[in-house]
Amino acid sequence: MAKFRMDVDQKRYFCTLCSEGSITRAAQSLYLSRQGLSKSMKSLESQLGAQLFVRGKKGVELTAAGRILLRYLHEEGRLWDAVSYTHLTLPTN
Repeated sequence: MAKFRMDVDQKRYFCTLCSEGSITRAAQSLYLSRQGLSKSMKSLESQLGAQLFVRGKKGVELTAAGRILLRYLHEEGRLWDAVSYTHLTLPTN
């Protein structure tokens, strides 16, 4: 199986869509077209081989796979914050 890596934009788009719960609101927040954001998320789902969102008339909801990815991205962010903090607090001698 090939390694998969999300680029920064994919992460930002995914997390924004999760927090907004709506493709329209997320696209506005990201200054993207609805179609561009939707296409990007469908491409991400295709790359992962998993549906991340259930799309409905009232917005989007995360699937189990989407919740796992969101939890992973939050953990990744927390770890980067810890590394940054450690780097800033290490003695320089």
